[in-house]
Amino acid sequence: MTDGGCVACHAQPISGVAAELASRRGWRVEPPTTEVSQVTVSMNAGVSGFLQGRESGGLPDTHLYNTFMLAEMKMRPTLATDAFVSYLAAKQREAGNWHGFATRTPIQDGDINRTAMAVRTLAAYGAPARKAEFAHRIERAAAWLTGQTPLSTEERIMQLLGLQWANAHAPLRKTRTRELLSLQREDGGWSQTPHLASDAYATGQVLYTLSTLGVPASNHSVQRGAAFLLRTQGEDGAWHVKSRAMKIQPYFESGFPLGPDQWISQAGTAWAVMKTKGSAYLKRARKRMITKRDIVQAFRILLDRAVDIGYKAGHVAGQKTARRRARARSTK
Repeated sequence: MTDGGCVACHAQPISGVAAELASRRGWRVEPPTTEVSQVTVSMNAGVSGFLQGRESGGLPDTHLYNTFMLAEMKMRPTLATDAFVSYLAAKQREAGNWHGFATRTPIQDGDINRTAMAVRTLAAYGAPARKAEFAHRIERAAAWLTGQTPLSTEERIMQLLGLQWANAHAPLRKTRTRELLSLQREDGGWSQTPHLASDAYATGQVLYTLSTLGVPASNHSVQRGAAFLLRTQGEDGAWHVKSRAMKIQPYFESGFPLGPDQWISQAGTAWAVMKTKGSAYLKRARKRMITKRDIVQAFRILLDRAVDIGYKAGHVAGQKTARRRARARSTK
């Protein structure tokens, strides 16, 4: 991290959340110490830019996922979270939403995602002295979310999560939840869009959302979704999700399996293991000779590769910085 690089939405934050939720269930997984450290370094490095309101290609998305992880871990506010909340307050649009520059699917698919995550951040880290202001900002964001028609599963679950975190518009949440359940495929999974096959990314997101909304693990749709994940987990512990994002960064091997699809597969694997709980789920797992150890193996892969991505991204960015400096010296 000393020469550059980044914390990636699909890597450290989402893997850290998966490990945190697993530990709450009593599963013995390696704590995401390095992930927390890398996220903390990334947030601290951004303080000056947050306070100046500087725009960049990764904002606000990366740090929204960072604070999502910190909130799920119930981490205390810091100077960095205070600065980022001030940044969000400055960047909220008149309509109530947040916007970004990047449009890489599915994580950076649109403003529904960003606005929902911003609600989570403001609800968790809004300064008590500005409580009334942030409550109003969350209310405006919820009103904007209510007026949106989600097209993808990512947008559907983010709209639901944003309204849940805002504690707003319960009737719409019920309607959207019914719609989400109706989109379950015959194989038990969910797809990212109506034109794609079911995968672990969409299915894991839906199961996490249903759990957050209070749908019990014994629910038939939840059990079918869990069974889909059990059937589709790879022998190495990961789930394969096909990449469909625009390629704008140099490709490198992070150590996660699945080659060019490894980055989104890491996110899919994290979502897949976030809310895999319930007695019926574990009963199905035993019948299929799959135990908690298989899921724990997925966590090991997630955490190891999230660390690799941080350091290797730093190495790639460091090389690019060195080349730029060399070119600058040669022109003097």
